[in-house]
Amino acid sequence: MAGPGMNLAPKDFAEFAQAIQYSIATPGALCHEKLREKDPEFGYLAFKEAIRQEWQAAMKAAVAD
Repeated sequence: MAGPGMNLAPKDFAEFAQAIQYSIATPGALCHEKLREKDPEFGYLAFKEAIRQEWQAAMKAAVAD
């Protein structure tokens, strides 16, 4: 995402983008539950688990390096 005045890493919350990703990928979290309320054809949660696995693999690789 990008645009004039849009900043996903504001000085007062540099981890904002990571927090959004966590909220989307975590059952019970605000974004995840809001997305579940949407029509299933929206499809985001259909590949949520793949995103989670990719993220976890990337974090393991980063720690291993």
